[in-house]
Amino acid sequence: MVLKRRPFLPFIILTITLAACAVEPQPQLTVPPIEEKTQISTPAPTLEPPVNMLSVCIGAEPSSLFLYGDASPSAQAIRQAIYDNPVNVLGVGVDPVILTQFPSQANGSVTILPVEVQPGTDVVDASGNLTYLTSGVEYRPAGCFSPECAQIYSGAGSVMVDQVVVRFELLENLRWSDGVPLTAADSVYSYQVAKALFSQFAPRSLRFTQTYWALDDQKIEWRGVPGYQGISAYTDHFFTPLPKHAWGVFTLNELLTTPNTTQRPLGWGPYVLDEWKVGDHISLHKNPHYFKATENFPYFDHISFRFVEGSEDALAAFLSGECDVVGGVEGLINDLDTLQGLEQEGELRVIFKEGLAWEQAAFGISSLDAQAGNLFQEQKTRQAIAKCVDREAVARGVGAAGQVANSYLPRAHPLNDLGNVYAFAPQEASRMLEEAGWVDGDQNPATPRLAAGVPGVADGVPLAFTYYVAGDAVPVAAEIIRDGLAQCGVEVTLVVQDAETLLAPGPEGTVFGRQFEMAQFAWSFGGESLCRLFMSSEIPGLYPEYSKGWGGGNAPGYSNPNFDAACNLALTSLPDAEETIQAHRAALAIFAEDVPVLPLYFRREVVLVKPGIVGPETGEFPLFWNLEEYIRVFE
Repeated sequence: MVLKRRPFLPFIILTITLAACAVEPQPQLTVPPIEEKTQISTPAPTLEPPVNMLSVCIGAEPSSLFLYGDASPSAQAIRQAIYDNPVNVLGVGVDPVILTQFPSQANGSVTILPVEVQPGTDVVDASGNLTYLTSGVEYRPAGCFSPECAQIYSGAGSVMVDQVVVRFELLENLRWSDGVPLTAADSVYSYQVAKALFSQFAPRSLRFTQTYWALDDQKIEWRGVPGYQGISAYTDHFFTPLPKHAWGVFTLNELLTTPNTTQRPLGWGPYVLDEWKVGDHISLHKNPHYFKATENFPYFDHISFRFVEGSEDALAAFLSGECDVVGGVEGLINDLDTLQGLEQEGELRVIFKEGLAWEQAAFGISSLDAQAGNLFQEQKTRQAIAKCVDREAVARGVGAAGQVANSYLPRAHPLNDLGNVYAFAPQEASRMLEEAGWVDGDQNPATPRLAAGVPGVADGVPLAFTYYVAGDAVPVAAEIIRDGLAQCGVEVTLVVQDAETLLAPGPEGTVFGRQFEMAQFAWSFGGESLCRLFMSSEIPGLYPEYSKGWGGGNAPGYSNPNFDAACNLALTSLPDAEETIQAHRAALAIFAEDVPVLPLYFRREVVLVKPGIVGPETGEFPLFWNLEEYIRVFE
């Protein structure tokens, strides 16, 4: 639905009141003739200015706009209009929004304090795990910032451990959309709500928080559990404010269900919600109390989010003029050729956003499948397989329309300096396979190579394996991979499984039960901490041999002590320490060398924008993160 404001139609209502009254006769008055006709001018009616409105077509309709309710992409996108991100963060790149600065040790807003920890109290051990201080716990004493200086607790007396203290400062004159000042108490209230809601399954931001309080109306102090240093970003522990003055009377159940919080939430962002017509649209108007209003933000007076059913409906609405922007709609990437053709004709602009998932082809390095030959234990074999796959063709085949992945971090990430790895080189790959012991005896690529001296593989075993994919049909990417490997003398049999079976927990699940030779699936992007998924401690298997049991994420069964050490240092150190940055890069380099999985591509999302709309999305931030900056330069 497109909201169209009817034009203002001025009109004049003349009312003539006749009164019939009995009056005394009056003398006849003589009116002198008017020599000139006086022209009486009627002032032109004041017209209401035209409505400046942005119409956005978006995919699935959210179930709630409560901050701790619906976490779907559509809910998060719409909340960008109501709340505006407190901080925009990409790796080590930051853009504070409602904070005066991004906290760091350099500017003094982050301090490290030695504190005394008593036996039996909470502490974070040297591996970054939340535990109690008991005999045998390995911890980092005060002043220790690496595993080399860790100590084992003897069980007697207290110890001194470092505690991270972060101070956040809000901008002055922030106001909620009802005009009430936004203060530090609102952020503390949000922390209290989150703590109550997630009491059983607390996210990392809560688990490692010891205290969170307001120092005054603008300043908030966060203190971590003693020993905790593995912070991806200090702002991970800033809690997005909620309006305590309006919601403080609600119970937890009411916060999750009342329309005041789920359908008409108060925010400080560029827009205020007017109407939510279920199944059709959400409309909002400009927030007069927006803190950027003096900078003429937002440009549009009104904005509407219209819900569309799939890419066909979205494209039809866009081309008919009902939408200025389309985002968050699945399937648009499949119509990329059509969209780029329309772009060349000047009908639209296509903007690509990096998705929140990266596609990979995982090697079963230590498969538990009795029928598997453990073909991929050797690093050189995996490297050769990687060079046999034309990942550029894979990306084009699925409409990724961009650079392929070279690791578990996007290429734009500031920690990722790997460059172009796993370049498609089938001749070099064939040579590497020969060196690894995979011999093409008959010189016929149509038949698989045979093992001859491959460590851990019996001679004569063919280089042939099953390649699992999720879905209802074989995806294009898998077919391209199979055909490319065939040119190198590698025989691949594609097997399709539904996602529930393929990715079910072990021991039954194919992937996380380690019952595969090679499998293609996607991981959600979780920032720099993704290296954790490939640590030896994350290998799924029977407890206690495998510390995570079947809950581990390292499905390939990859294990390298050097990678473990680099990743552990990166995840247990302060984010703005040089050692942390170097540790992340070391982990990335080892990962690229060992190839436990073959990174294919980051899933991309298509955003359609009318040519006259300026303020396009970028791949680094959430959808519509810069919505207040959208402007219309021409019709």
